[in-house]
Amino acid sequence: MPISFYLAEGDSPHHTLSPEIQPFALDLTRLALEGAALQDLLVSVCTALEAPVSLEDREFNLLAHASPAGKTARGLEAMVRAEGTPPARLRELEDSGLLRQLRHQEQGLTTLPAGCEQPESRHVLPVVVGGTLHGFLSCFDLDGQAGPRTPLIMQAAQAGIAVGLLRDNGLTDGEHRMRQQFQQELLGEHGPVQLERLQRKASYLGIQLAPTYWPVMLEFDVAPPEEQLAEEVRKLCNTLGGLLSFRQAVITHRPRGATILYPVKDGHPSLDKIKEMAESLRQKAMQSLPAWGASVGVGELPQDCTGIHRGLQEARHALRIGRTTQGNGRVTSFSELGIFRMLLQFAHSQDPGEFACDALQRLLDYDQQADKELVKTLHAFLSCNGNLTETSDRLYIHRNTLKYRLERIRDITQVDLDESEQRLMLHLGLKMHQISQTLRERG
Repeated sequence: MPISFYLAEGDSPHHTLSPEIQPFALDLTRLALEGAALQDLLVSVCTALEAPVSLEDREFNLLAHASPAGKTARGLEAMVRAEGTPPARLRELEDSGLLRQLRHQEQGLTTLPAGCEQPESRHVLPVVVGGTLHGFLSCFDLDGQAGPRTPLIMQAAQAGIAVGLLRDNGLTDGEHRMRQQFQQELLGEHGPVQLERLQRKASYLGIQLAPTYWPVMLEFDVAPPEEQLAEEVRKLCNTLGGLLSFRQAVITHRPRGATILYPVKDGHPSLDKIKEMAESLRQKAMQSLPAWGASVGVGELPQDCTGIHRGLQEARHALRIGRTTQGNGRVTSFSELGIFRMLLQFAHSQDPGEFACDALQRLLDYDQQADKELVKTLHAFLSCNGNLTETSDRLYIHRNTLKYRLERIRDITQVDLDESEQRLMLHLGLKMHQISQTLRERG
């Protein structure tokens, strides 16, 4: 007597199994419950159908596939190359309305006609449990040889495939959450790092924890539009992950970029090498994301993993101060910041606004309203230690133009630029102004 089966409590019966199909359905479900891999389940389905088959997740990423000996499908080969249904094929299906039909489960089995990168028709069955779509089981029809048993076998396979997907998704989601928690703990996002606890978690997850890591931060120079930002950050992290796939680096998302923890063993790599690596990563990442540009900061090397959180703060300061003082598209290490490191300590212990320099503030106010070149000129003059020739060359202006601007600066600030103490006051004031801008930007 034929039997009906349900995928989950509350689901409608999808079909009635005939006696000849029942053993296959029950065997496949038993295999799934016993822990058989999705690939093994697909081999069983492939054997029953005598045709190439594939299994994709709900985003059309390829999970498993199988083909009978001597039978290949060019459409399946294209899927394997693209690691799922090729984008061009998805666009084609979207334009025809078939993609919406599949995703919204408007009917059970859907036949996709031959098309872009798929010379064979393809029978697709959404795998649905409790009203939730979990993936797509496909059978490729070679030369129209699929017979009337194809839909029956695919529907019979649905229960076993659903069990396998639910099992693997549950394990994957649980491990993903644990890895996220481990990364957050390593980054010090939940307070001080407890090294012994961190090592136990790493051992459980099969992660080889390095004695320490170089803290590196990469950030877009120009923020992508809000609607694109998350996707662009994801692309960036995927690119970095591919470039560092054999280095056991830890890569995490940031609002406008990524953090990289690069493992260190026996003092290698050195700071110079990590800066070279960071510049190489920056350039290669920007090849695929050229519109936004990126800068990189490198923190001090922590003694062990308990210092990573501070190292990342230093990397962020290095990145943003380097961008403010030297421009976009640079790699800056915290060790290069010089006096900025002292000023940062002051800024963190005091309100930067309390470091008042009235003379400089008058110049900043004037620059906003009028000339807009005087602060830049003062910065170059002070950086060149008051050397007029070097300053005019740096600014690409005539020496007389420089003298005129310096006279305007003297008039506005009421400061004698020939007096070293006065120059030092203005120089520190300019640097603290840059620190204040960096700290406001950090928010």
